[in-house]
Amino acid sequence: MSKKGKFYILNWIFSYGSASSNRLLAYANSAAELGYDVEIVAFLRLDLRNCQSRNGVIIRGLRPCKVESKVFSKLLSFFTTIWFLLADVKKEDRLLLYGAAEYLPLLVWIRRKQTYFEVTECPDLFKPRTYPWRYYKSLWKRLNGIFVISGNLKQYFVDYGVSPYKVHVINMIVDPKRFESVQRNPNAEKYIAYCGNVNKDSKDGVGDLIASFVRYHEKYSDRKLYIIGPIVSQEQKQEYEEYLRLYKALDSVVFTDSVSPTTIPQYFVDAEMLVLARPDNIQAKYGFPTKLGEYLLSGRPVVLTDVGNITDFLKDGVSAFIAKPGDINCISDKMMEVSANPEKNDSVAIAGKEVAMKEFNSSTEVLKIINLMYK
Repeated sequence: MSKKGKFYILNWIFSYGSASSNRLLAYANSAAELGYDVEIVAFLRLDLRNCQSRNGVIIRGLRPCKVESKVFSKLLSFFTTIWFLLADVKKEDRLLLYGAAEYLPLLVWIRRKQTYFEVTECPDLFKPRTYPWRYYKSLWKRLNGIFVISGNLKQYFVDYGVSPYKVHVINMIVDPKRFESVQRNPNAEKYIAYCGNVNKDSKDGVGDLIASFVRYHEKYSDRKLYIIGPIVSQEQKQEYEEYLRLYKALDSVVFTDSVSPTTIPQYFVDAEMLVLARPDNIQAKYGFPTKLGEYLLSGRPVVLTDVGNITDFLKDGVSAFIAKPGDINCISDKMMEVSANPEKNDSVAIAGKEVAMKEFNSSTEVLKIINLMYK
């Protein structure tokens, strides 16, 4: 394959360990393995925290200094982005803008023919603040291509007048190398794991997860629930704790707060099961849970709700345990099914891992991107 130009992956932030940054890093690593020179560029904030990229991958930020004022910080970011597009990017290079709608006009004005836009959430939820919604929609039609994470999201753009030949589904991806040296600890306590923020507007249905665990805990009182991730809202955490205290389950739930990204695979592999109780809302309809790939890759059984395009990839009782969204009884029943059938769990977990390796393979999905961008 002829290697034409550098592959730039752009976002307003790169924070190692976050789901979005893990996705970008997997893109970069796979493209580098294909022989491309890759740069991940963060417009506004860069947090590497022990991040180790592969040969051929550079990660850098554009912000020259820290500015306290949010307005001046954003203006400075726009200026440094313009300079980057004019001075660093060559005609043979390709640009993949991941979300970051605020920066889309700059790329369309300066590097339209080289720019591709990736969207993993419904745009209705993340409208740009610096220019009109109508103008944002008009930019979509001017792009060479838009990459989306689900069939539902592709249809969203087609319904807004974007040619279906310009909208391409790129599946959620996983990096198997994160789990290669991770061994299950036979002495680990029995626990259920969830990974994500504790926040007021939880898109993952943490409240439903906790309520389901309380019901599950009535039968399996020796199990714990690990909620792995930053405590963004202490107020929300306190509400969860009050609920758990009411049902005498507080001591069985562990809020880990932020943990090192390098330790997360071990948390997953040691868990009895991993649970994702997403509610059926607009975010779930058009998006796809990026953490699901690592859930499946862990080789542990996964309990999740039937939202969006989940059942295009997973089958209940075969490769995962799929529950009705928002139904506490159904979710907790699936959790009990996992604990009651350890032999079945192994076969379901293996099948789930096979789905992740086949359908969410970073090398396969990145090759699709490369072939589209460099054709």
